Amino acid sequence: MGGITPRPNFERVRRARAAEQAMMQQAGREGLVASDIAEALADPEISDWLLYSGFQVVSDLASLAGPDGGVVELPVYLVDAELGPRVDLSSAWQRVTLYKRVLVDGSAKDQAALLNRGLLRELWPQRLAPPQILRVWEGRFPELVEASRGGG
Repeated sequence: MGGITPRPNFERVRRARAAEQAMMQQAGREGLVASDIAEALADPEISDWLLYSGFQVVSDLASLAGPDGGVVELPVYLVDAELGPRVDLSSAWQRVTLYKRVLVDGSAKDQAALLNRGLLRELWPQRLAPPQILRVWEGRFPELVEASRGGG
């Protein structure tokens, strides 16, 4: 039972990560991925998980037509032990957790259906996602920068 413990090949991992980031940059140049998202995924500080899973962002804040109150039913792929299938927006914890989840894991379609523009602006100063995602949202929607500065 005293077999040899495998040793991680960090150089191979570094090369694979660099190749993935280069592919994302190329996809951005070719218009296959939004250039701002491709740039975010090329950030050297991005987590491996986010690099390999990617993320989406709506093209217009006006498309965020989610409810500003009540109970929200989540698609099964956004449900886990932390966030159940029904989210009560009157609960601050559930509301913040929902917004974090949808910003990071939700498609642009999920974002449009589940996020509310007013609530997003209200919650934005809490920095709900990794910095790479926040930069894309703020680059597309300067009003979120104002919201994080207390501008409303």
